[in-house]
Amino acid sequence: MSSKVIVMGDIHGNWSALNNLITKEKPATIIQCGDFGYWPNMDGARLQPNDKNAWSQSGMKLGDTKLYWLDGNHEDHWALKKDTHVPGKNGISARSKFIETHKRVYHMRRGAHGRLPNGDNALYMGGALSIDRHLRTFGVDWFPEETISNEDLEIALSGPAPDIVFSHTCPSEFLPFVMPDTKIERDLSCEALSVILREFRPQRWYFAHWHKYATGTYENCKWTCLNTLGEPNGWEYLY
Repeated sequence: MSSKVIVMGDIHGNWSALNNLITKEKPATIIQCGDFGYWPNMDGARLQPNDKNAWSQSGMKLGDTKLYWLDGNHEDHWALKKDTHVPGKNGISARSKFIETHKRVYHMRRGAHGRLPNGDNALYMGGALSIDRHLRTFGVDWFPEETISNEDLEIALSGPAPDIVFSHTCPSEFLPFVMPDTKIERDLSCEALSVILREFRPQRWYFAHWHKYATGTYENCKWTCLNTLGEPNGWEYLY
């Protein structure tokens, strides 16, 4: 059985790219860093007439792979709040807080801590501000719960110090290197992640959100911003 673990950037419901990767690489586990494509109230529909992606999760063909995803800013956050699945044990850690959104597909709730198969402690923290929210409709494809709340931050800080963090956006300290020469709107999610960075000083950090690939080191924390799946550097092996 495969023991490969892949970490992945935004999917936005591009199940064909996901299925192709799984068929080729056959990973045991995928950790996906938000903007997954969770729109259960639009099951089988498209957000825009020219959108290539139908949102039904039944389009995923996972085989033996388990997929763990963070919520990005572009998800149905109200549907996530209403989800009634009961947390239980999973392949990453019995301590992880998650909901099963489809067979072998798990949403990692904000602030969840868990131990990876290689023994590393991990922290999962979805959420970010939508810069395109003015083009979206409240309660349909935009939700104020998209950003990290104080409660989310408190949950994250209450757990053990992580060796690695998976988030959707990144701490404010990384932004000048991810988006140089670009004026970035203030995002409380980035500020919350900065608190986590200062408090825990993890060794590794993976995130997505910015639809580009970049990597660097900040005060001994090696960080990687993953591109969108289907584009170059939209995923890489964690180990």
